[in-house]
Amino acid sequence: MLERFSVQNSLNTDQDSYPSYINIDIYDRMTTYYSKNLLLFGVSETGDKVVIKFPSFTDGAEHESEGLYQCYVASIPVPKPLALVQNTDGKTGFVSLFIPGERIIFVDNEEYYIKFGSVVRKMHDEVNITGDHWKKSGRSDFSFYQKHIDSWKTLYNEGILESPKAHQLLQHLADPIAVCFGNAKPSFVHYDLHDHQSIITPSKELYIIDFERWREEHPLNDIAIYLSHSLRTDRPYSLFVEFVNGYLNHSRLSEKEKETISFYLLFAGFMSIEYYRKYRPKEILYTIAQLSKITEHINDETIWKLL
Repeated sequence: MLERFSVQNSLNTDQDSYPSYINIDIYDRMTTYYSKNLLLFGVSETGDKVVIKFPSFTDGAEHESEGLYQCYVASIPVPKPLALVQNTDGKTGFVSLFIPGERIIFVDNEEYYIKFGSVVRKMHDEVNITGDHWKKSGRSDFSFYQKHIDSWKTLYNEGILESPKAHQLLQHLADPIAVCFGNAKPSFVHYDLHDHQSIITPSKELYIIDFERWREEHPLNDIAIYLSHSLRTDRPYSLFVEFVNGYLNHSRLSEKEKETISFYLLFAGFMSIEYYRKYRPKEILYTIAQLSKITEHINDETIWKLL
């Protein structure tokens, strides 16, 4: 045993079936590579395996546990949230039940991708949101997006991008979307969907994990981000097609939906460059290559021809 936590069961929805205070013995720990979150793996006094996550950014535990709780009460298959906790340094983390199984990326079965898409659609349709952040952030009137688009004009002038064509394409995609964006309805969006964020349990159930970036957004943004990760890691197109089939219950994307996904896909590429320029400048060539791959995908429409 590495250490012990004693935490109040503050987030649990089943107060009668779980104790008010939980003693957790920690048996392992790891720090995630990309986001530098600290994960502690432990066993509670009731014998349940749990995870304590200490996000790297301020208020991350409160934000992620709130999103996890919203999904849990909406009966979305996510790890059961249990409690907030503070370590000896005063940093806040949160406790959830550990989900055993394999990441979907290691499971060779396209049927799970259909299920993955259907669970994401259920999350978009059924998790309750207020819409306040959607409005306050400037997303509802498109000003949030246009502000970023305008700021990225400098990437070509600064020599970060060799050509302005990607930025011109982004503005071209944005213009018709901005006109009708006031009618868009936001959803609870995971905002970091990829094939390491879904677990297939030994009983063949599918769970979604890691909600640290969730927000109120256009639901098709999740589809675009999932596609972005798929392109980045060279995943087979067929898996994305099955994911979309699950999301749409085997109906087809409209041309307007394809245009919206393309916009969010390219927007995500530019957001990635902005992040790397600020925080990981030595690795920026990697994300510039990703932007080129996204632009090529949008121009040749390869994947849209499969849907």
